[in-house]
Amino acid sequence: MSWSDRFFESRTVVGIEVILTEEDSLFNYSVLKKIKNSFELLHASGTAQTIEAVNVPAASPVCVAVNGKGIIHKKIYAPENAEDRFLLSQILPAANPEDFFLQKIKASGDGFFISVIRKNIVNE
Repeated sequence: MSWSDRFFESRTVVGIEVILTEEDSLFNYSVLKKIKNSFELLHASGTAQTIEAVNVPAASPVCVAVNGKGIIHKKIYAPENAEDRFLLSQILPAANPEDFFLQKIKASGDGFFISVIRKNIVNE
């Protein structure tokens, strides 16, 4: 079973976008229901002021995207088996890997789209 099959197994899923600003965080979210090969939007809200305001149905899988201040997105080229430490050094040469979360998405050829954020920003 693929990851998308497992993710949509419950039929109702939630997507949350966290937007980091200078002052605080804002939250956009959507609740989708899978019906055969399409999706129905059950609920959507933009810019909730607190995570508690996000209405997440019980037992629904959640996908979170973090955007805004403090995140670096960059396309780099590296071997397919490159370790995260190496990928981070291509973006922030003097960075300590223990201080960062890194997301990598394979692009075409030897390319990767890398997103980096300090752990302390996410944990706040």
